[in-house]
Amino acid sequence: MRGAKNGAAGAPHLVAALTHGSGLVVRQVRVDAKTDEIPAARDLLGLFDLGGMVVTLDAMHTQTKTAEFITDRGADYVFMAKDNQPTLKAQLAALAWRDVPGRSHTDRGHGRTVTRTVKALAAPAWIEFPGRCQVLQIRRTRTVKGKRGVEAVCPIRSAPMERSDLMTVAEWIQGHWGIETRLHHVRCGTSPTTRTAPRSEPGTRRP
Repeated sequence: MRGAKNGAAGAPHLVAALTHGSGLVVRQVRVDAKTDEIPAARDLLGLFDLGGMVVTLDAMHTQTKTAEFITDRGADYVFMAKDNQPTLKAQLAALAWRDVPGRSHTDRGHGRTVTRTVKALAAPAWIEFPGRCQVLQIRRTRTVKGKRGVEAVCPIRSAPMERSDLMTVAEWIQGHWGIETRLHHVRCGTSPTTRTAPRSEPGTRRP
């Protein structure tokens, strides 16, 4: 937390749990100076009754121990594979997505057009995360003033598709980044966080 330094002590490094729907910080823990956010996030999640929840986390928390921690407590996770796990990211991107039917949704406003196309496959056996059930591809095509950009991410999910449809999962992924505008940018530099969302809330942007 910038501006929170107290004499010789460094500024506190926090991990927070933020609800998707309301953007409320429901709890936070301080990261010990001798460790990092990964065990701190599990300590934070241990403060909640996670039964029936969906937990989304920043990419650094895509860890087998964290997956086991969440599923052992009756919750599901949505993990991201990004540059901190380059091999996994490349393997997921190389799956036969062209042969998989998808669902698309287009939003228009503020001078831009954004189309999101979501596809899902059964999680391959070589993915070692406990409870892994599906991998998804979320492809976003964004057009602003005639300029077109495309990006794709491949989340890993522990719940079967019948628990929620493709577009609901896409909303969870999109809603996850509300942490940036609702917390990080407001508090000027707090740490990445963990968020949770009830499975029963349709299209939940995770609470």
